Amino acid sequence: MLLIFIILSIFWTFHFDLKKKKKKAR
Repeated sequence: MLLIFIILSIFWTFHFDLKKKKKKAR
């Protein structure tokens, strides 16, 4: 259960980082 939460947290952080990069590109 904890492992799933950690993976989700990493994925969520990566997703937000990608959005920030897209905003910077514009």
